[in-house]
Amino acid sequence: MSENKKTLKIIKIVDETTVIINGGSKQGIEKNDKFTILDKEKGAIKDPDTNEIIGELDIIKDSIYAVEIYPNMTICKSHYVKGTEPREISGIATLARSFSHTGTPGYYEELNVNQEQITGLPKSNEPISIGDIVQKVN
Repeated sequence: MSENKKTLKIIKIVDETTVIINGGSKQGIEKNDKFTILDKEKGAIKDPDTNEIIGELDIIKDSIYAVEIYPNMTICKSHYVKGTEPREISGIATLARSFSHTGTPGYYEELNVNQEQITGLPKSNEPISIGDIVQKVN
């Protein structure tokens, strides 16, 4: 298997919005490339008349985007939403603001990650886990 065709996987969960994958510039990854995180299970598609399974589709856990690329790894973040996100802290609704690399106010949507595997800073039903396969979206 050539270096450009390696199977990309989640190798580190930094927090609820950030993961690291095991591919980088050597594999042709560029800033803002979009990836889908795949569930290990496939979704069976049945013929409605015969009830026969006629194929399987990938089940997507979530999408991530390349934000910082290194030769052999990439830091990826969840979708960035412009504007403000209402958050409740100690029963008081506040507006959480973050800024993208362009200075645009907004926030990163939280990924459904395995909380026990977060090692960094404090839509499948399965949480994103180390070892999950990642596919670049063309």
